[in-house]
Formats: sequence, structure tokens, C-alpha cells
Amino acid sequence: MSIVTLLNTLVEELNSAEENFFSNPKDFYSLETSVKTSTESFAASFLGLLLSEINSKIENDG
Repeated sequence: MSIVTLLNTLVEELNSAEENFFSNPKDFYSLETSVKTSTESFAASFLGLLLSEINSKIENDG
């Protein structure tokens, strides 16, 4: 998985949250929850990606 894939997923999830909010503007809680969940998932995946890459670099460089 690459940073581009992670960003695409994040944008798709944020767009979906936005569309849902525009369909029901009274449900701000769902928008807030969706945005929070999406960004936290992105951050966790990004950190996992970086840690995997540095682990591979350490293994290859000795």
C-alpha cells in the first residue's frame, strides 16, 4: 500500500461523509464521527506503512 492509496481512501471517506451530511444536515454527530474515524484510520495506516518501510530498510542495510 502506498501513501497515494491511503490518501485516495481518505478523500473517498471524507467525500462520503460530506454527502451524508448534506443529505441530513441535522446529523452533525455522524459527520464528526465519520471524519474522526477516517482521519484516525489514515494516520494509523500511514504510521504502519512508515514503520514497515523503516523495518525493511534496517533489515536490508544490516
